[in-house]
Amino acid sequence: MSWSKRALLPLVLTALLALPAGAQIVGHPAELSASAGYIHYDVRARMKDGLAYRGSLGLRATSWLSLEAQAMLATSKADSAPGQKHNFAYAGLDGRWNLRPADGHIVPFLLTGFGYGRTHTSVNGALGREDFKLARGAGNVGAGVLWNLGVEDRGYLRLEVRDYFFREREALSFSNDVTATLGFVYSFFGKPRDQDLDGVRDWLDKCPNTPIGCKVDANGCPLDSDGDGVCDGLDQCPNTPKGCIVDAKGCPLDSDGDGVCDGLDQCPNTPKGCVVDAKGCPIDSDGDGVCDGLDQCPDTPKGCVVDAKGCPIDSDGDGVCDGLDKCP
Repeated sequence: MSWSKRALLPLVLTALLALPAGAQIVGHPAELSASAGYIHYDVRARMKDGLAYRGSLGLRATSWLSLEAQAMLATSKADSAPGQKHNFAYAGLDGRWNLRPADGHIVPFLLTGFGYGRTHTSVNGALGREDFKLARGAGNVGAGVLWNLGVEDRGYLRLEVRDYFFREREALSFSNDVTATLGFVYSFFGKPRDQDLDGVRDWLDKCPNTPIGCKVDANGCPLDSDGDGVCDGLDQCPNTPKGCIVDAKGCPLDSDGDGVCDGLDQCPNTPKGCVVDAKGCPIDSDGDGVCDGLDQCPDTPKGCVVDAKGCPIDSDGDGVCDGLDKCP
């Protein structure tokens, strides 16, 4: 294998690690996979390259490690003589080391495992058909990537390359039988990831950073029935009139305490105790300049000069208030 081909897989894995991840299934789902591809035998095995089929059943132990029971079958023919059929079967337990969190949209991984390999070669000889079988322990290593297909967040495309270390009959060293396969993985159990805990999985959540406690719509975006900027569920004053300025709890602010909220109050500095209209402005029924509520003489005749309490002043004590008194 050329150096350029050897460098291809690390470059692909590096590129995949740089891609952004999208949230998928969290927890400890079971994963069922099936794939098919191609096997390239070590030249020392004297076998022609052929087709390979693989299946596995795994369990995600952590976000970084999945344990998989896998079985593989490869069919081919010997390249040393005609009429020889050769099968290579393998079953074992693998560790799939995820290089990104397993709940991501794209998950590169490495594989290490050990199991049991078996070869079966059928030869048509002068005395008829003969079968030669060999079975022994064998290890394997590999690398690949999972790519989510958006099938309820549970379906993945699986591409991998794997090297089986199997020692052939009377060989002193292990052969390197390499498979390249493409397949499909589906995960069972587990639950869709929901990082903001709003009940809408991240895959569909268009507002992924919703504060905890907010009520949301089908897209995962906060509801705000009264439009005050504080979401339903956290809003302690859910029926705030539109236009009012509110505090962090969603309750209207009323700086001058006149009963009309800031934002709607057109007279924001009303003296405390004044009776106001709907706009928050003081009412002065007798027009003496002292608002109702503070006016202790609410029926002062128009034109009278009054004191701070709204009562008429009569400087000469003749019973006619200043302002109306023509002989002061």
